Amino acid sequence: MAKHKNNINIILFLSLIGLLLICIYKIETQKENYQDIEDTVDIFIKTYKGDFVWLEYLIRSIKKFAKGFRDVVIVSDDDGNLIPDNIKSIMPLKIFYEKVPTNINFMDKIGYNWQQYIKLNWMKYSDADAIFILDSDNMLTKPIYVNDIKTNGKYNWIYRNWHEAGEAQTWKDSTDYILGIDTKYEAMAVSGFLFTKNTTIQFKKYLKEKYNKDDFWDIIIDKKIPKFSEFNIYGNFIYSFYKNDYNIIMHSESNNLINKTLLQSWSWGGLNDEEKMKREKILSIYL
Repeated sequence: MAKHKNNINIILFLSLIGLLLICIYKIETQKENYQDIEDTVDIFIKTYKGDFVWLEYLIRSIKKFAKGFRDVVIVSDDDGNLIPDNIKSIMPLKIFYEKVPTNINFMDKIGYNWQQYIKLNWMKYSDADAIFILDSDNMLTKPIYVNDIKTNGKYNWIYRNWHEAGEAQTWKDSTDYILGIDTKYEAMAVSGFLFTKNTTIQFKKYLKEKYNKDDFWDIIIDKKIPKFSEFNIYGNFIYSFYKNDYNIIMHSESNNLINKTLLQSWSWGGLNDEEKMKREKILSIYL
């Protein structure tokens, strides 16, 4: 009888050991998938005074939902309007200020073009291997890990045919002109863009060889380009020359990707009570 009980105890003990090993395996697998990321990835935000009210919600959502990213880097206009304390107190932020150029007679929307240039010039503000770019009026809606913006180990970039791009077709001419190629796709179909250091270095080299200028803004001024799209230029550079570095996805196939975790609003429409309630509800989700 005693021997029988001992056998049962041994079986139970071994079963518990087995369950423990399974749990350890699952934990280690999760770490491998979500935490032990070889690349350092910063979240990069270009903002200005008019978007500060939106920026607060974005930073709160990053603190709540972003997992495995290194730093949050913010570049704002150097116009005397500092990032408010209520935003800086949410979480550690790396903040930079840049003066916006003035008196460019061929350019109607200098500030809009300048913020695009800042993103293309991101390595001035971060030494990360890559940056995940969010706009002030974006907001995370659920947990996001660095690997969520990858498929099969490569970062995703989503494209659609130009003829499917609606009003965004307006960016094709300047994209073609700057890159010197006939681009086939519109490359800013959805929010949530990622620039890598390697591709950015190659992008700068390409423009240097083509225009003999080190700085993208100098090219814009020299060639008097009144408008451009940073994501279409960068995305089409990837597609044309470095598509093996990214996972190329057509818009119709992108339903289950990270972009579905982003709430995209339009800051020019104003932050009304309904929008505030929607954002507060998302932030109240218990994790």
